[in-house]
Amino acid sequence: MNLCISGSDEYGNDETNDLSYDILAMVRKKKYNTPNLTCRVHGNTPEKLWEAIADTLAVGTGLPALYNDDVVCAALEKIGIPPGDSHDYCMNGCNQIDILGKSHMGLEDGEVVFTKCLEFALHNGADAMTGERVSIETGDPLTFTTYESFERAFMDQLEYVTYNACSSANVWQHLRGVYEPHPLRSCLIEGCLEKGRDYRNGGPLYNHGQILAEGIADTGDSLYAVKKLIYDSRKYTMSELIDALDSDFEGSEQLLHDFKGCEKFGNDIEEVDRITARALNRFLTVLKRNNTYRGGIFTGGCSPFDRAAGYGRRTAALPNGKRKGEPLIADSIAATPGRDANGPTALIRSALRYDQTEACSGFVFQNKFEKKMFEGEKGKASFIALAKAYFAGGGQQYTITVVSPEELLDAKEHPENHRDLIVRVGGYSDYFVELEEGLQDNVIERTILGATNDHQ
Repeated sequence: MNLCISGSDEYGNDETNDLSYDILAMVRKKKYNTPNLTCRVHGNTPEKLWEAIADTLAVGTGLPALYNDDVVCAALEKIGIPPGDSHDYCMNGCNQIDILGKSHMGLEDGEVVFTKCLEFALHNGADAMTGERVSIETGDPLTFTTYESFERAFMDQLEYVTYNACSSANVWQHLRGVYEPHPLRSCLIEGCLEKGRDYRNGGPLYNHGQILAEGIADTGDSLYAVKKLIYDSRKYTMSELIDALDSDFEGSEQLLHDFKGCEKFGNDIEEVDRITARALNRFLTVLKRNNTYRGGIFTGGCSPFDRAAGYGRRTAALPNGKRKGEPLIADSIAATPGRDANGPTALIRSALRYDQTEACSGFVFQNKFEKKMFEGEKGKASFIALAKAYFAGGGQQYTITVVSPEELLDAKEHPENHRDLIVRVGGYSDYFVELEEGLQDNVIERTILGATNDHQ
């Protein structure tokens, strides 16, 4: 469940009211983690609300998640939803976007794990974890003489998997639409009674779908490493890389060191960021070419929920230095945890190289901040300035965890002493000690932003 507060109308007028502040105050008082809480912000959000947001985030429950009306509404209007309705958006589940009382726009209709698409490109359609050919043949990578030909193979795999995700989602949508009607809910959604159709079967005014992208940064990092070390500098051959990946880097320590040491997404390095954004933009473009069974089009987002570690375990070794089955993988549109080293401004500049008006589902940007930063007014003011800068630059969503690194490490070692420790995971908040180990490691590895980072 998700409670959505504040926001703007179609003319940009602020709709914050007393209840907005009361709900934030209740989160601070009770320190609860559910239902989820979303706060919509925009160019005219009052400074008083920003201060209440910072005070509430400081208690460490990961609430509220922040959504930027200026970008979310623009994204919705791109797919034909008029401003009068786009400004009535709210959250479906953790952070998927719906139009209040007028839509059924899916809830995690499907997912595309970018790292598996890269794995398929490196193995001509085969799953390196099983050896089984599960995707299309895009050519033996040993025959690719340019980086462009290798990237094209990856993009072909990405397109194929994306089309399959949409096709599979439509089968499921059809089954639910025909065999699992919900007449009571349908009576409460505009369009259903007028059409005489269930809300799952094309009744609402808006019937779009939402397919999520996972492992974005890991894929961008890997593509850049291949470009730099195989095609640009020619320090290694594709044969050497694939042999190293197939052996999980055993006996290839220097190669692992070099590929792992390549520049990474999240550090404001334009070439890495452009490659990463190019992959995501292709995914979002392909989605919009597909119609939903319900009568809309597919759109995309990124919300790993609690599944990020599982994706990592089911992915083989990658050119970014990831080992086979290692659970660490990007848990949002931000950098792979621990790979951003140039401070929050650089991380934001990287994320803003995505065109975030193309994403119409939850497009989660997840950070971790030092608890001591939020203990003083200067630190809170720094966070507010950072969030405003991100949103002014075209950011859609911002989610943070406020915690001390020592507390997380001790909670993993002594869970009985930290039963009330709450962290942000994907699109929701949960008790840290109840997360599975790989997911705990993902949270721990996220770069901590605080007083020692730049706040320009």
